[in-house]
Parts: sequence; structure tokens; C-alpha cells
Amino acid sequence: MADSSKNRISAAPLISRGLPAFSGSSANASPANDGDYSTFWESSVPDFIAYDLSEVPPALRQNVIAVWYNKSTYFPIGSYLARDMIPLDYMIETNSAPGGQCPQSGWKTAVTINDNPYSSRQHILDLSGYNWIRLNILTVSGQTNGRVSLVFDVHSITGSTPDSWLFLGDSITACGMNNCYGTGFASFVNRVDKRFFTIQENGGIGGTTSADGRKYIGRWLADSPASFVSIAYGTNDIWGKLISPGQYHSNLRFMIESVLAHGKSPVLPKIPFAADPAVGRRLPAYNAVIDALWDEFSDKLIKGPDFEAYFRDHTSQLSDSVHPTPEGYEAMRRIWAETMYERVYRQNMGKD
Repeated sequence: MADSSKNRISAAPLISRGLPAFSGSSANASPANDGDYSTFWESSVPDFIAYDLSEVPPALRQNVIAVWYNKSTYFPIGSYLARDMIPLDYMIETNSAPGGQCPQSGWKTAVTINDNPYSSRQHILDLSGYNWIRLNILTVSGQTNGRVSLVFDVHSITGSTPDSWLFLGDSITACGMNNCYGTGFASFVNRVDKRFFTIQENGGIGGTTSADGRKYIGRWLADSPASFVSIAYGTNDIWGKLISPGQYHSNLRFMIESVLAHGKSPVLPKIPFAADPAVGRRLPAYNAVIDALWDEFSDKLIKGPDFEAYFRDHTSQLSDSVHPTPEGYEAMRRIWAETMYERVYRQNMGKD
């Protein structure tokens, strides 16, 4: 079990859901914050999405995390890129005007991002004295005629370790940890405990290995304020891009130490069971590496779910003998939420 003094967690209430939303040119701004993560606000850029926060209690709109989500591949590496309608150059702006009508002037720039490579991003802001927040998008990446597609949430920071997560991994993470298909990790956590609605970025990238994670994790961690970082590589290390268990251990150890060095809490799940014979016969040696790392780092490393055990008992939820079916992915999100609730939320709630 992770040391509660390091891995304590504090609620990050979602304060923007259903608030008055405004856009410069699109007819309907509400998909940006309506709570349905299968629908997205879309518009031609340049354009903005703005929220009237004036009815939110001032204590909840001082320190916040503003996060936007697009359903594309997290970062432009890997064999199976699907990237479109992503904010490339944008600003997050604030305004102290009274609530009601969206201000036409008086906006102050709090964040400026150029050449953004990510399909989701979190930003910590101080909104003390401001009633409005605006995501102002200047350019986009992709081929869809200069259009943007996203969900935009604002969470209050109520403690020093916000309920904010980044799930890194390969295609199983990419397909499983989106919050736009079925029930997301955040929704499952919220079902267990209504005080929490998680900030959850999906950093899964199809075709990647632990070597890719090792290469890029420093940049990813520097660009993300997430408190908890899941490291879920291994299937591709075994399946087609074979590396030794010793090198796998070295790559994972490097990533765990990187997460710790950035002041975040690492989470390490087991590699899922696969019915493919080549993967199945090699899997025990690689999951033994994870067992060894759990022991090696002890309370510095949070034990993630045992997906080897789950899918060994639920092979009907594997679509191609390796990747889960939609039901399998839904089960993964539920198991993630239930396991982390026991190992992080329940152990640390109310201590921040």
C-alpha cells in the first residue's frame, strides 16, 4: 500500500458542468460541459468556449484545474495514429465581468500554448476575483477543415494533491481509458463516492512499448500536473516486439523513478492475460517483473489492478485473443475505479 503521507488524494469537484456556456460562432456550446462525454463541442476556428462561473461559490473558484479532452491519439508517436480536430495554438483567459452576458472585452490571458502535441491537457489556474473562463482556440491540427472538437471541464482544487490522473500505456489503455465510450473511470469512481469526479487523461497510444514510455515520459510528466500516473505497458513488449524481462524491468523502473522525481504517485497494473499462445506463455515472466517492482518500491508504488487474473477468468471478453471487447474495456474501467478507491481514495480521504 502506498504511503498515505505521499499519496493522499483530495477531491477536485467538477464545477463547470451545466453552467451557461457561450461560443463565438457555433450554434450550440452546451456539448462542451453537458456531462455527456460521448458528445463534443465542435466549431470552426478561431473560436472560443466560455463559461459563466459567477454562481459557483468563490471558495470553489480560486484554484482550479481547467482540462479539455479530444478523443484523438494522446501524442504523435506509435503505429496507429488517429489525430484530428485538436487545439494547436490556444489561450485560456479570465474575466471579472458580472455574470449574464458573455463579455466582449476585458479578457486577461492566463495560459498560452503554441504547437500543442496532446489530445487532452490540464492547466492549473488562479481564478480569484474572476467570474468567467474562456478557452480561446486559434488554430487546430488535423484535416477536418479547421474545425475543433472537445469537452472542456473546470475542477476546483480543494487540497494539495488533486484527484487528477494520467493513464499511460499502449492500445489497451488507449481503447480502455477514454471517458467518451461507455462509463469512464471518473464516473465509476463517482458511483462509489459522490465526493469525487476524477480528472482523467487517456495517455494510451496504440503500438507503443515500454521503450517508448521510457523515451517520452519525461516530457509527458513535465507537461502534465496530474497527481497520479499509471504505467501500463507490456503487451507489445511480449507480442511482436519482444524484449527480455530484464530490459522490461529496466524500462519500468526508469518510468517509476521519473514519476517519483516529478513529485507524482506512480501506479503499476499487471499486464492483461491474452489467449494468444505466444503472449500467454511469455506473460508470467513479465508479470513477475511487476511483482518484483511492487516489492522493490514498496509504499512508493501503488499496486494497480491484476488484469492477468481478471482476463484469464473472462476470456470471452477478449475480441482478438489480446484486446478486450467493449464489455472487457468497460470492466477494466470499473476494476480500475474499484481498485484505486480501495488503495488510494479510501486510505487517504479527509487527510489533506
